[in-house]
Amino acid sequence: MEHEQAIANAIDVGWLWLIPALPLLGSAINAFLGPRLQKRYGKRANHAIAIGAMGLSCLVAEVAFWKMIAAEPSGRFFENQLWTMWQSGALDVKLGFGLDPLGMVMTMIVTHVATLIHVYSTGYMADEPAYWRFFMWLNLFAFTMLLLVMGSNFVVMFFGWEGVGLCSYGLIGFWYEDLEKAKAAMKAFVVNRFGDFGFVIGHFVLFWSLSGSWAPETNRYQPERGLAGSVRGVAPETPRTSASGVQLGPTVEFRELRNQVSDESTGMAERLKEMTF
Repeated sequence: MEHEQAIANAIDVGWLWLIPALPLLGSAINAFLGPRLQKRYGKRANHAIAIGAMGLSCLVAEVAFWKMIAAEPSGRFFENQLWTMWQSGALDVKLGFGLDPLGMVMTMIVTHVATLIHVYSTGYMADEPAYWRFFMWLNLFAFTMLLLVMGSNFVVMFFGWEGVGLCSYGLIGFWYEDLEKAKAAMKAFVVNRFGDFGFVIGHFVLFWSLSGSWAPETNRYQPERGLAGSVRGVAPETPRTSASGVQLGPTVEFRELRNQVSDESTGMAERLKEMTF
């Protein structure tokens, strides 16, 4: 692969957020209006909302899929940055979504398989009194899985991981009056917390390895000024770029991390090879 092709160029796709937002909307409707709708119109109303939300999400994902197929190989990275969640020095963490070819495949799997599960559940859960609650959790589960596979950075991905753990607890414990099922739900919830610990530690290690290092024989963290700049304070800094136009500095964005490692002029690949813990 040529050096230029190794650098991922993002194409702004302003409607990517609709893919996870539609299942979230379906979940919210069933959460707040589900009991009333079920009582007034029957269970069909609940699953129509949930399946409709997933169907629309599939449709948007299909549009993104064919748009990616039609794009040039160097442009097969879609981004949709919504807003900055927080900023500290050179680190800018945004709520955003990103799709490369692998992420697109996972998004297609999540949306389409989840839709089929929703359809199957209309019969499997037909006799349940709290029918609306099941489809509320199922829609929310699809939303969190899409956060997990579509998040453009590690922070959004972490929110997706947390949400998947919560929804696992809600779905496994759907029959919470059964003690064994309630115990199983709690076990799943606790096991996910171990994953949280590893995830958070991984964030710190990543930031440390890319932005600076611990001074020898001390406990002081020293940012590598030539690469990362200041990591303290709240004032935004002017982004620095490499000779190939790759943005440098601390980041949690998948595309920026990939480009920093791929671009030989940044020296990031060599730095990571020599990194010791």
